Amino acid sequence: MKKRLFFTLVLLTTGVFGAMAQQTLAVLTHGTTTKTFDGYNALQDAYAEASSGDLITLSSGTFGSITTIEKAITIRGAGMAYDEDYHSQPTIISGNMTLALPATETGRVLIEGIFHNDIIYYIEGQKNPQFVKCRLGSVDRLEYIDLGTRKYGKMTGAHFLQCKIVKGIRLNAKSSASLINCYVRYPYSENDTTSVFFMKNCNIDPRSSSNGYGYLYSSTCVNCIFMKNSGVSGLPLTYNDNTLFSNCLIFKVAPDKSKNSYWTYETMESVFKTYVGSYTDDEQFLLRDEVKSIYCDEDGREVGMNGGDFPFNARVSGPHLRTFSVDSHSTTDGKLRVRMQVDTTIE
Repeated sequence: MKKRLFFTLVLLTTGVFGAMAQQTLAVLTHGTTTKTFDGYNALQDAYAEASSGDLITLSSGTFGSITTIEKAITIRGAGMAYDEDYHSQPTIISGNMTLALPATETGRVLIEGIFHNDIIYYIEGQKNPQFVKCRLGSVDRLEYIDLGTRKYGKMTGAHFLQCKIVKGIRLNAKSSASLINCYVRYPYSENDTTSVFFMKNCNIDPRSSSNGYGYLYSSTCVNCIFMKNSGVSGLPLTYNDNTLFSNCLIFKVAPDKSKNSYWTYETMESVFKTYVGSYTDDEQFLLRDEVKSIYCDEDGREVGMNGGDFPFNARVSGPHLRTFSVDSHSTTDGKLRVRMQVDTTIE
């Protein structure tokens, strides 16, 4: 049984906000203390005062991005899309971001519940970043000059859970990433032996927006659906003998390797209820009822992003920042009263 709880937090914060009804809000949590920031630059302002290990919680609305992330922080938004139950809008972060944790940093970056349409870059030596329930544009290695030497970013142990990557993800040499119950467009292994993807229960569209072919060298795909995009015949995918397709559903042209297990299909309409080859953020990639028991894993669960252990769900965990308001006048000691309504569901 689910119970909906509403409660209001009242905080006193120093500074001048001016009167407002509802705007974007970032709450920085450091240990047992919290501090609030408002407006388009709220995320940047919260990050500037954050330390590794801190949590930044974002309301719905649009925030300017953190240009370079050098601290092991958690960023938790209100979600990647409009939530009908909570009546909450997504948290949008605008602008490119670069993961640049120093080699001495033992923590990791965790980002949950955001909509991002730009590029997330990574530089040399990034370890274990995690993205949960995010709609992302591109993930790519950064090309840069360090002490006169040209370098390209490397990232190991990256993890994406219930995400949509709508433009592409590229792994440089000596890089690795796992993607679970995700929509993935244009995965690109840059090195044929050391750029390694592991994908499970993903819907994969190998074609780039500029008609480039996806590359899955030395990678493993389990319970995945490979899809066609509009106007493309066959499967625009390059792979090698070390690529494994296990229990996958593949459009028309299947890898000719007897050690792999897969099905093939001829038309999108024979598999999907509504998807016909053109991606939209509203598309749920639901399978037709009659094929769910045909294309399934060893436990009888459907393949693709809506099956397996973690069927796709865009709703973030934990409390939602629904509304907040700030008094128009400060108290006698120069502080403003901030009221935030928090909405959470308990099973």
